[in-house]
Amino acid sequence: MGNAIGDARKAVRAAQEGKEASEERLKLLEKMVTNHLTLQKQHILNGERNDQEIHEGTIVREYQQMYVTDSRELSNEIEKTVDSLFSGDFLGALKNAATVALNEICGNTSIGEYEQSKMFIVWQNHALLRLDIYLYRWNFSSKGVITEAEGVLGALMVQRVMNIAKVDPQVITWAICSGSSDEVAVKKEIDVTKSVLNSVVDLTKKMLMS
Repeated sequence: MGNAIGDARKAVRAAQEGKEASEERLKLLEKMVTNHLTLQKQHILNGERNDQEIHEGTIVREYQQMYVTDSRELSNEIEKTVDSLFSGDFLGALKNAATVALNEICGNTSIGEYEQSKMFIVWQNHALLRLDIYLYRWNFSSKGVITEAEGVLGALMVQRVMNIAKVDPQVITWAICSGSSDEVAVKKEIDVTKSVLNSVVDLTKKMLMS
């Protein structure tokens, strides 16, 4: 009886110690992936990733997350984020391209570390936007790294309004026309954008004078 109780206590302690060790490894893994994504964000903002000519702008939306996975499928949460970032008439057409990139790296079953980087220049909400997506995946060689986990996925998405004063006007024309093949719709978008910008400038002047 005594031995049975002692063995049970040892089993409980071992399970607890194993849980604590797993949680500690998870914290270290989270810190490593977070630091990696932060570094990649800096590379993006410095124009060191993807297109280096159009990189000066203001961040308007940002998403950064780490997922410990037991599945090769794209996370529902990431899908929702893609839906949110690619909402709108001009951005909607790029959703499939972004989803393909996400599925590609999420579906990689080879052991090791992999990364995927995509950039999109688009016209949305009467402004020139740049959307950068960076994905990092590490498939473990065994489940001993984190119990019951096959790998880790780090996702970074940064959306910026670009400084059009430093952009070739033809890029703006290309971005607007890429969003619609309807010449009337393109002209209307340009006219509306001019009107909105004029109103914003007037508003800014009044606010500075008040």
